[in-house]
Amino acid sequence: MLVNNTGDYSRVFGDTIIVPGVNNLTKEQVDLVKAKAAGNPALQVVMNQLEFEELDEGLTDMTVDKLKGLVAETTGIDVLEQMRADEAGGKNRSGAIAAIDERIAELKGGDDSEG
Repeated sequence: MLVNNTGDYSRVFGDTIIVPGVNNLTKEQVDLVKAKAAGNPALQVVMNQLEFEELDEGLTDMTVDKLKGLVAETTGIDVLEQMRADEAGGKNRSGAIAAIDERIAELKGGDDSEG
């Protein structure tokens, strides 16, 4: 399940860390987060910064524009690489693949000429 942390800070729920941007969590991790927040007013404020999106068939159900929006907010290269693999194995839309590749390159520091 994709969880978009629209806040500026990482959120920790037990062993689950939700960084700003899009995170790919298991159902068990999502259940843990929701259970810890239940009945806790302070955590409810934090929960308002988290958007849970369950995708029955993966990212390819999204429009390319929506996917680009999520990609732009994603800071985890591992999450982006999984998004790319899902897209390549699904509809394989060139616009989606390009957006993911560009974001990965941006997070890695652009080109590799410095290294």
